Amino acid sequence: MVCCLPDGRPVCHAVDDALRRIQDQRVCPECGKTTVFWAKDKRGWVCRKPQGGCGAAFAADDARVKHGVAPRIGFHDLRHSHVNILAAVGANPKAISERLGHASVGFTLQTYGHVLPHQQRNDAARIDALFRGERTPDSSSAPEAA
Repeated sequence: MVCCLPDGRPVCHAVDDALRRIQDQRVCPECGKTTVFWAKDKRGWVCRKPQGGCGAAFAADDARVKHGVAPRIGFHDLRHSHVNILAAVGANPKAISERLGHASVGFTLQTYGHVLPHQQRNDAARIDALFRGERTPDSSSAPEAA
């Protein structure tokens, strides 16, 4: 999965090396774009930018079902899963917004706010600990309580 900023720069640096290796070898025969996945029969390609209109996502559905991956999970669902995982580990909503290339953190919160309800409980626990003088993993740079 590649998350891009509005100008097209990828922001998922952890997968950059793997993508480079794949892109050096794989080109979609229909649209000429570099690909992310490729089935052995060379029909199951998924373009790096599936919105390119080459129909590769449909070919990927065939490959996905053939290899036993849940047929109801789409390519774009990976993006939503990525956000859920980031939220679960306490990632900053602004950082999530930038990673997704959204124009504003407000849009991200409006779209994905339902995955963040636990965040309010966590934040309340952190502020309580701070006022009790306890150190929390996130309070190392917090100002001293008066």
